Amino acid sequence: MITIIHGDDAVLSRNTLKNEISEYSEAEIVSLDGNRISITELMQACESLSLFSSAKLIRIENLLSGGLKQKAEMINYLTKVKCEYPVYLWEKQEIEKTITKKFPSKTKIILCQPPKLLFNFLESIGFFKGAQLVNHFHLLLEQSEVELILVMIYRQFRNLILVKAAKKSNETVTGLPSWQQQKLLKQASQFTLEKLIVLYRKLISLEYKIKSGQTPFNLRQLLDIYFLSL
Repeated sequence: MITIIHGDDAVLSRNTLKNEISEYSEAEIVSLDGNRISITELMQACESLSLFSSAKLIRIENLLSGGLKQKAEMINYLTKVKCEYPVYLWEKQEIEKTITKKFPSKTKIILCQPPKLLFNFLESIGFFKGAQLVNHFHLLLEQSEVELILVMIYRQFRNLILVKAAKKSNETVTGLPSWQQQKLLKQASQFTLEKLIVLYRKLISLEYKIKSGQTPFNLRQLLDIYFLSL
C-alpha cells in the first residue's frame, strides 16, 4: 500500500504523516531521503526483510518533486512493483496530478492545503493598505499557524520577484502555470522589482531577529509591523 501525503501546509502534512505512521507502533521505520537515494537502496528497502521487527514501513521524503528525470526509475519501480511493506511518500509541496496519476488506483493520496483565506490574503498584498492587511492577517490567525503564514508569504514574494524579473529581461518562467504567472504579474505590477527585493529581505531580517533573540516582539507582532509598512 502506497500513501502520498503532499500539499503546501507543511505543519498539517507533517502531523498527518505522524498520525498515519503511529498505527504501526511495532514496525521498523525505514526513512529515506528522496533527493539522495538510489534505485538499489529503494529496492533493498522494499524487498528485504526487517532485522529488528516482524513488521516494517518505508518513509520517503521529497521523491516526487525536483529533478524528476533522475528519479523516474524509482517512481516507475514504485508504480509497477508491489512493495512488501507500506510506503509513505511525503512531499513538502503539492504534487501535480500528472505525477500522482502514475500510481495505482489503490494509492491513498492525502492533500494538505492551507485554508482558502490564506491564498486570498497572499493575493491581496499590494492591493490592500497596511491596516487592511493587518485586519485580514488577524482573521487568518484563527485558521492558520503564524509560522505557516510566514512560509507562504516568503513563497509569494519569491514568485513575485521571479515573474517580475523574467518579464523585465524577456525570459520565460518555468515551473509555474501560465494562469498563475498572469495573476502574479498583475500583483507584481503594484511594486517595482527593487521594492519587492527590499520587502523580501525585510522578511529575512525579521525572521533572523526572532531566531537570534534580537527583538522583544514575537513573530505575530513583527508581522503586524511589517504589514503596516506596505
